[in-house]
Amino acid sequence: MENFNRKCLVFFLALVSLPLVFTLVALPTGLEVWPLSGSWETPSVPKPTVANILNGSFQKKAEDVLRLKSGLKGFLIRFRNQAHYSLWGKIHSQKTIIGQKGYLYEYDHADAWAGTDFLGEKKIEEIVHHITKAKKILEAKKIRLLVALAPGKASYYPQFLPERYKKTKRPTNNYSAFLTALKKAQVPTLDLLDFTVKLPTKNAHLVYPKYGTHWSVFAAARAALELQESVANLTGKRAEGGRVAIEHETHLPKFPYDSDIFNALNLLWSLPWSEYATPNVVVEKTKLEKANVVFVADSFLYGMVYSEALRNFFDPRSEFWYYDKVAFPVSGTSYETKLDDKNLWPLLEGRDAVVLLVSETNFKYFGYGFPERVMRSKNNTP
Repeated sequence: MENFNRKCLVFFLALVSLPLVFTLVALPTGLEVWPLSGSWETPSVPKPTVANILNGSFQKKAEDVLRLKSGLKGFLIRFRNQAHYSLWGKIHSQKTIIGQKGYLYEYDHADAWAGTDFLGEKKIEEIVHHITKAKKILEAKKIRLLVALAPGKASYYPQFLPERYKKTKRPTNNYSAFLTALKKAQVPTLDLLDFTVKLPTKNAHLVYPKYGTHWSVFAAARAALELQESVANLTGKRAEGGRVAIEHETHLPKFPYDSDIFNALNLLWSLPWSEYATPNVVVEKTKLEKANVVFVADSFLYGMVYSEALRNFFDPRSEFWYYDKVAFPVSGTSYETKLDDKNLWPLLEGRDAVVLLVSETNFKYFGYGFPERVMRSKNNTP
């Protein structure tokens, strides 16, 4: 009996010492057991002084650092999150909604579909007016402008939203209002919601991953083909032979954003993937003349980059201007350029078109400031 008690005592001491051991390892090495997804700022330990020791601020900040840098922090938080999710369906992600059949959404996607974030007719008319003025300035330089509207997940899968969103849905949302206003202003516009819902129903599970917030790489590559056709109609530069095919499917997420909402839940183990398949997308190159295009867009364009659709369907000199803040190549070469008013026209020189792709949740930032940059810099054109 005494031997048994001694073993229990050793086991208990080892158990309670684990956090200390992992913290001592984590502080100098940064090693964590099951690190968390997401981003945050970790405070640094302040320099001890007589004043901050006496008033207790040093101890408090040092405690915060030790708590955040504990080697077991990730595992313990994931354990709590998993227990709450498995037992009560509770999640610890501020932006996430659990829909019917386990579909995951972000709040802003649901609000965009329901119209609760509606900007108002006057604001939308003002934004479209700026786009129209930028279009005229660009056309004077023989650069065509195309606006592409990308739907959010809730607009494609409204049937799986919680009932409270269906009850509060308004008759108008930003998507329909912008589409109407852009067409009225005769701005070339590609409605990618209409495109996605017309994809073959057998591919419905491929358009939006069950646990992701962006459209799938397959849907993005197919949307790139639609962009290519629309740009060709504007510029006359028509590439032919491009094709997007699905070679095979797998039940595992292939790209990081296939499961980005799930990753934010920080659970211990994965959710079932039986209702979602990741396609192995095969993109065939186009032939003939390819348009040199600047894509001013948000993260929804990354699917086209991952699938290599942009580099195959457009001129390799084409660029992705992420939120109109920084430029990346679509050709696979490695460089980036910070964007400002001074380098706008030098970087637009020789371009055939600008594609302004805006996802539904970013309509409040419609254009990302690009039309305004064009308007400000019109007198600095080369």
